[in-house]
Amino acid sequence: MTEREHWLAERRKGIGSSDAAAILGVHPYKSAYAVWAEKTGLIVEDSEQIGEAALWGNVLEPVIAEQYSLRTGRILKDYGRHLIQRNPKYPFALATIDREIQPVDDRGPGILEIKTVGLRLAHLWDDEAPVYYQVQLQHQFLVTTLSWGSFAPLIGGQQLLPWPDEYPNERFLQILAEKEEEFWDRVKRKVPPPVDASESTRKTLNELYPKDNGTQVALPGVAVEWDTELTQVKTQIKSLETRKTELENLFRVC
Repeated sequence: MTEREHWLAERRKGIGSSDAAAILGVHPYKSAYAVWAEKTGLIVEDSEQIGEAALWGNVLEPVIAEQYSLRTGRILKDYGRHLIQRNPKYPFALATIDREIQPVDDRGPGILEIKTVGLRLAHLWDDEAPVYYQVQLQHQFLVTTLSWGSFAPLIGGQQLLPWPDEYPNERFLQILAEKEEEFWDRVKRKVPPPVDASESTRKTLNELYPKDNGTQVALPGVAVEWDTELTQVKTQIKSLETRKTELENLFRVC
C-alpha cells in the first residue's frame, strides 16, 4: 500500500476538513449524503480520483508556500501531504494541514491553508474567504487546537493574496463538533442523512442505484404524495418550457 493509499484508508475512518463543509451543507460540490456514502464504503471517495484542478493544486502548493514565506517573513513547517492529525477529545475528526506557521509572537504556531483559485471563482475572495473554506479552517482548529491561521490563495495562477489572520470561533466550534458527532453516529449506524436537491446527492444516488433490478421494495405511505407532487411538478416544468420557447420565438420575429 502506497503512502497515499494508506492516507485515503485512514481518511475513511473519520471526518476531514472538506467533509465538515459538506456536512454543514455549505460545500459547493459535495453533499452530506455523498460524504455518508463514501464513509460507509458504498461509493468511492472523490479524492481517490485526482482531477486536473487537484493535480495542479498539488503541483503549485510548495511554490505558493515558498512565496508566502518570502512575502510575509513567516517560517513554515511542512508535515507532508499525508500526515493526519487527530484530537482525542473528538475521535471522529481528522485534519491534514497544508503548512504550520511557526510562532512569530505569543500566539504560538498557526495553520496555513493554501488554495489555487481559478479566475471564474476569484470574485468569491473579494471580501472574505469563501464560507466552505472558513469551515475547513475552523475544523482544523477543532482538531489541532491551534489558536490562529491564515489563507494563501493564488488567484488565476498569477496573484498571491496573503490573507488576514483568522481565529477560532468558539461558539461555532461547539456547534461544529456536535454536528460532526451526530453525522459520524449516522455513519456507524449506517443511517443516511436526509436526501437533498443537490447535484452531488443526485449523482451519489445514481451510483448507488444505477438501474431497476426488478426487486420489489415496500415504500412508505408518504411515497404516494411524492408521486403525486412529482407528476404535478413535471407537468408544470413542461408547461413552463413550452412558454419559454414561445416567448423566445416571439423575440426572434420582432
